Amino acid sequence: MGIGKGEGAKARYWQRTLGEAAGSRTSIREFCRRRRRKESQFYWWQRRLHPRGAGKTLRSLVHFRKLWNSCWAIRSLFRKRR
Repeated sequence: MGIGKGEGAKARYWQRTLGEAAGSRTSIREFCRRRRRKESQFYWWQRRLHPRGAGKTLRSLVHFRKLWNSCWAIRSLFRKRR
């Protein structure tokens, strides 16, 4: 199922929005409420742009990246003390 010609701008908007939601520290429900978007719309675009559960892993990847960066920051503190 591809993105139609006229839907390119919408797809880019929702791709950006899905990324922002993944990086937010709120639930999807709260994120959508603050943005005045319907949850059903959010999940529809998530399925459309990230088929087969890829959207579920997006938030996990963002949290992993934050954890990884924190680990490197802590490690660098110990290296400077040597």
